[in-house]
Amino acid sequence: MMIDLHTHILMGIDDSNFDKESLLVALRNAEKEGVRKIFVTPHYVQFEVENSTQIISEEMAKLQALIKQENIDITLYIGAEIFVTLDLPMLLEQKKVPTLNHSRYILIEMPLGMVPRYMDLLIYQLCMKEYVPIIAHPERNVRIQKHPKYLQNFIEKGALVQMNAGSIMGDFGGRAKTAARLFLKHNMVHFIASDAHDAHHRPLKLLDAKNVVEKIMGKQDASSLFEHNAAAVILNQYIQTPDIKPIKRKWYSFGER
Repeated sequence: MMIDLHTHILMGIDDSNFDKESLLVALRNAEKEGVRKIFVTPHYVQFEVENSTQIISEEMAKLQALIKQENIDITLYIGAEIFVTLDLPMLLEQKKVPTLNHSRYILIEMPLGMVPRYMDLLIYQLCMKEYVPIIAHPERNVRIQKHPKYLQNFIEKGALVQMNAGSIMGDFGGRAKTAARLFLKHNMVHFIASDAHDAHHRPLKLLDAKNVVEKIMGKQDASSLFEHNAAAVILNQYIQTPDIKPIKRKWYSFGER
């Protein structure tokens, strides 16, 4: 069984390119691969794309009803992919954005081209309020690709990491693939999700990546990344993470491979 922690499958309120027909095909294929639980995590960007908890909940209920009608064995859970801002603790306290299944865990996104200077402070503030930030797809961040110590530092401060299945398969280029596999080998990944947006370019697909990760880490550790840790999020339980294997080299410059 697998749990997909990060998807964009709510039609109409997100940058999803699914239509009803292609989404149902994708959900049936995911079910065949062994996915049984999916978090819907539409974007939240302060002042730009402000999908509220109520809106997300309403749209999720509509999709869950369709899934039931079509006899697909998948359960949906609420969430959002929240673009980082120093106002995030306030937005959470005001319940303007949802956590993952109303738990202490939140999915956050950085710009792909840089690491905001306030990230250390933001992680500290969130942890002090007993939230657990999960950083979405940092292997795609250009700065982190060159300097993985940024990510190691964030994990040591209390953040967790969600990697995209497509990064492992090379769908986002050689640099993201190289970074992804490095982070896996150094115990710097806690969830692997599809980040699905459409049927073809960014699909609702996990099994191929799981097969690769099992070869890198073994089946037991792979199961933590594809199922057990996300199950703990659903239940709002503590996640026991392995010690990071330190990255000794100071600088990296990953080339296209």
